[in-house]
Amino acid sequence: MKQLKGKLRELNDKSYSHISSRVIENQLEVKNIQSKSRISWAKDGDVSTKYFHTYMRIHQARNRISTIKDKYGHRVNDYEKVKTVTIDFYKTLFSKPCGFPEELTMKLQEAVTKSINYDDQQTLVRPVTDEEIEGVVFSLKKGKVPGPDGYPIEFYRDTWSITKQSVCV
Repeated sequence: MKQLKGKLRELNDKSYSHISSRVIENQLEVKNIQSKSRISWAKDGDVSTKYFHTYMRIHQARNRISTIKDKYGHRVNDYEKVKTVTIDFYKTLFSKPCGFPEELTMKLQEAVTKSINYDDQQTLVRPVTDEEIEGVVFSLKKGKVPGPDGYPIEFYRDTWSITKQSVCV
């Protein structure tokens, strides 16, 4: 009995340690997926359906990069190596000086035959008013995430009296 108890304790520690925090992490992940998903049926209560989980599994598999070619043309299949190759590619890409060749710039300027008048230019560079920002916030469709912070639009609407000072700078 003591041996069995020891084995069960070991199994519990290995497989179920920190189960409460893992449950909370999974709930947060589901909420994150729900807020980022572009499907309107992913509302509260629908996240546990078999259809939702199947849809999300297919969506994640479709968006995963499982194979990539490195800069030498070799195929890379290992997940960590795919990450490294991708990061290296973009580091190299964005470390190059950017800018248009002068010849291309001149051709673009020649191609642009119309310009806007001074009043329209001033409209484009004028500051955005707080009323315009508020109008946009309250006109967005529910369930959408308007920015990179991951907060759904309902968060901003429900806390507008507080978040208005941060959003309308």
